[in-house]
Amino acid sequence: MKLKAREITKSAVGAAIMCIISPIAIHIGPIPITFSLLVLFSISLYFSYVDCAIIFSLYILLGLIGLPVFSGYQGGANVLFGMTGGFIWSYVISSIVVSYFSKKYNNIIYKFIICLIGLIITYALGTMQYCIFAKNNFLSGIMVCVLPFVIIDLIKIVISIFIYKNLLIRYNI
Repeated sequence: MKLKAREITKSAVGAAIMCIISPIAIHIGPIPITFSLLVLFSISLYFSYVDCAIIFSLYILLGLIGLPVFSGYQGGANVLFGMTGGFIWSYVISSIVVSYFSKKYNNIIYKFIICLIGLIITYALGTMQYCIFAKNNFLSGIMVCVLPFVIIDLIKIVISIFIYKNLLIRYNI
């Protein structure tokens, strides 16, 4: 697989945007509100699934070595292997699924449904790791990790589709 300079640059910019936007957090409890999913869905709708795997693996690697790219300007293995690390790990899988299936049709409703599936993947993996570390059952985890965020995350999906359709595609960024 031969990568072109434009593809490498776009992937680096995608990872950089994730690293810049993701640390911004509004702490409302054990799980903060972040802009990570907004960036994840925007990138996943635009980039190929291979590029998404590279972008989000690089993001995780940068955080793993200690750069403050995770929520609240945190970094390190303690975040990835802590209570909220499952959400971060899920970004690779979620982005690949959203990217791969969103390319099948150019219908906005289809893209929304695919992003919703990506959101469910993120919720499921993040909630499972939260429950393991918090020693809670899955229902309690859903009450903490999912219900307070559903409306906000659905809005993030709509904004991501808007960004994709009106900025990234229109201006061929």
